[in-house]
This record gives sequence, C-alpha cells and structure tokens, in this order.
Amino acid sequence: MARPQATHEILVDDERVRVTRWDFVPGAETGWH
Repeated sequence: MARPQATHEILVDDERVRVTRWDFVPGAETGWH
C-alpha cells in the first residue's frame, strides 16, 4: 500500500537561500530522494 505524499511550498528561492515548507498528514512521506 502506497503512503500519501507530503506536500511542499517554496517560501523563499533566491540566489542565496531556498526555504521549503513541508506539510505531512499522518503516515505521509517525502518520497525518494
């Protein structure tokens, strides 16, 4: 049974930094990386 995927939102993405917010429901995963 596949787990639900976490969702992400990029909050800041510039030449110095990238900030990503991850939201997880119970049992969710980010996937392969």
